[in-house]
Amino acid sequence: MMHAVTEVARKRRAVFVLILMGFWAVIYGCATAPSPRAGPPFETPAQNGWWYARYAILWPEGSEPYWYVDLFLAREAIAPVLEKYGSEIRLWRFHRRAARDKAGHQFSFIIYCRPEAALKIFQELSSQPLLKELQQMGFLVDQSYDATQEIRRPGIEDTSDPSWSTATKRAWPYFIMGVSRMWLEAIDHIYREHLTRNRPSTLAERLLLYERVEERLRRLWQEEGGHAVLHHLNAIFGYAPVKVNRVDLFMRF
Repeated sequence: MMHAVTEVARKRRAVFVLILMGFWAVIYGCATAPSPRAGPPFETPAQNGWWYARYAILWPEGSEPYWYVDLFLAREAIAPVLEKYGSEIRLWRFHRRAARDKAGHQFSFIIYCRPEAALKIFQELSSQPLLKELQQMGFLVDQSYDATQEIRRPGIEDTSDPSWSTATKRAWPYFIMGVSRMWLEAIDHIYREHLTRNRPSTLAERLLLYERVEERLRRLWQEEGGHAVLHHLNAIFGYAPVKVNRVDLFMRF
């Protein structure tokens, strides 16, 4: 009997001690817990902006533009940089143009990223030996890169056609990046096919190979672009007819 009473008393003391320890832990914790303090301000991420790398290409009077030089620049100079810094580029695209004006034949690589990323990319592009060699041969007349000290085009829509609606201006950069990727992938595939039959050893021979790639790519666009691109693009928009060349002519593809 005495043993049972002693056991009950021991258990009660143990419970009392546990309660007392919990009570003091709460009191002590409340007394010593640091008061909330304002932490450092949230870090504002560096803002993105649009940046241009422009390449002026030789275009002699009385001749067609050397369109194949665009392909050479895209695959040989820009593709390796895209692979290296792709994770730092939010959006990108190519732009090709040739007109008998001040700009002439110009190929552009346009990126949307942070200024520090643009600076790294442009430094790597401008220092490439093959661009210097292309310039020495006379095919590359000039190369220029946007200064990255100030973001002048921060909005996704800032390089779209100003006449478009806001919805189109903001969505179009994603579309044209896919088109640019498709174009670059096609160039690479066709070039590799030609490599199985030709192994150029000089830059002049490589340029000649790109001329054949351009001819093949042009035929593919003429033969397959209507279905592979225009038809499926029309399908995405529910086959609604589209106005062509800003005249009252509507077509489905």
